[in-house]
Amino acid sequence: MTTASADQAYADYMLHWVQTLEWPSLPVADQTLPQIQAWWRDRAAIDLEAVADQLWAWVDANGGQARSTDKRMILARMLICLASPGNQELQQRGYFEELLDLYGVAPEDIVRVLDERGIDSGVVADEPQLRASESAVENDQPARSAHLQRLKMHVLTAFFALSFLSGARPLNTSAAPTIETILIFSMALLIFLWYRFDSDQRGYQRTPMLNFAMIMVAAIAMPYYLIRSRGPEQGPRSVGVAFAVFLGSVLLSMIGMALFNAPP
Repeated sequence: MTTASADQAYADYMLHWVQTLEWPSLPVADQTLPQIQAWWRDRAAIDLEAVADQLWAWVDANGGQARSTDKRMILARMLICLASPGNQELQQRGYFEELLDLYGVAPEDIVRVLDERGIDSGVVADEPQLRASESAVENDQPARSAHLQRLKMHVLTAFFALSFLSGARPLNTSAAPTIETILIFSMALLIFLWYRFDSDQRGYQRTPMLNFAMIMVAAIAMPYYLIRSRGPEQGPRSVGVAFAVFLGSVLLSMIGMALFNAPP
């Protein structure tokens, strides 16, 4: 069996359980499952990465990585599994099978369905091993880290766009002060979002004081956070990168001003 056919077989197996088990209402699943099915069954032009990001956003907003028997959380995580075009490592780790275990599916039923589909069932050879193993649900860090990295890049893109707009905004109108206030607030919010995503990615414990400082005095709080979260060796380099981002922001603002607010 080729890798592609093995991926397809395991995806069909996962879809079988998603469609067979009973689930509570979950709007994000209603939105994403048809897209996932279209990709696996028809190879439709679906952006699975965007689908995974949508599902991860729901998971992060409803408990994050905590081990849960909430069927909505189990369904969302199953769909995240299906939003991965390559699933052989997923199969080897038994991640999906642990989700079935959390749902309450008997190990013998899992093995039976795997065997019926010609898929190796060794990962669920016996129930005690499955339940006592280190939780795959709590160790899906690579996928979540990649999701958070994408969110950080989106935040940086938005930050640079706002930097350009801050220079391009009209300067001599009655609305200028209001626009400036909105831009300042929006940029402070983006800085805080980047810090939140980065600290989640690194497992760094945020404190209320640092949260407040990141909003009010980011020029001081950000270097402090970067050094504390990365250590004395990588921290200074990260501060240098942050300074380069600041200079890029200033440059984009100047370009926006030159293009739209240059004197006639």
